[in-house]
Formats: sequence, C-alpha cells, structure tokens
Amino acid sequence: MSAISAVQGVVSSMWAGLFLVEPSAKTGIHHHGEQETIVYVLEGEALVRWGDRGKQSVTVRAGDFLHVPSWLPHQELNPSDDHPFRWIVVRSTPDPIVVNLPDDFWTKDPETSGTFEST
Repeated sequence: MSAISAVQGVVSSMWAGLFLVEPSAKTGIHHHGEQETIVYVLEGEALVRWGDRGKQSVTVRAGDFLHVPSWLPHQELNPSDDHPFRWIVVRSTPDPIVVNLPDDFWTKDPETSGTFEST
C-alpha cells in the first residue's frame, strides 16, 4: 500500500508505503532492480532469505531496520500461524520495482550472493 507516491499526488524522488504478509504466507523470490530498499518492522516477525541458493537468512522483528541492496534476490516468509508481519518500506526511486523470479531460481543459479544489513 503506497503512502508517499505520485498516486497520492506527492512528487518525490522516493517511494514509501506499508507491506503486509499474512500468517504462514511468503513472497515469491524477487529483487527490486536498481532500487535500494529500507524497511522498518512495525509488527510481527519475518524470515528473510537470500544468497547462494537462499541459504542465508535473517529474522527481523518489530523495531528492527533492514536494508535490501539493489538487485539482490530475496524472499520474505512469515513463520507465524497467527500473526501477520507489517513493515514500513522506503525505496530509492519514485515507483516501486518488483522483479519476480522463477520459483526454482535458487536451484538453477548458485551465484545469487549478497548481503543485508539489519539492526
């Protein structure tokens, strides 16, 4: 859900909004192209996977920040059976970019390493 964007009549070089993943749900493997993304976890817990075959991961919880570098393939998973997770998302370009990758991306491409920064 966008909050700061042209759709709201806000002219900005960045985009901001809310991101929600329902209990036991996950996103597809994806990246954000040239965009740098920073998230702040409002509620819930998420497991974020990336890197060689998706084997690297970090768990973020309410109060954590996470930096997602441009072009880094990753996936968010909600481990809770009961609670969604909700993030504030800020992206470095005015339009959100989401490039969905095939479900078997990590089994075909072992060269998807990169790093996240979480606090």
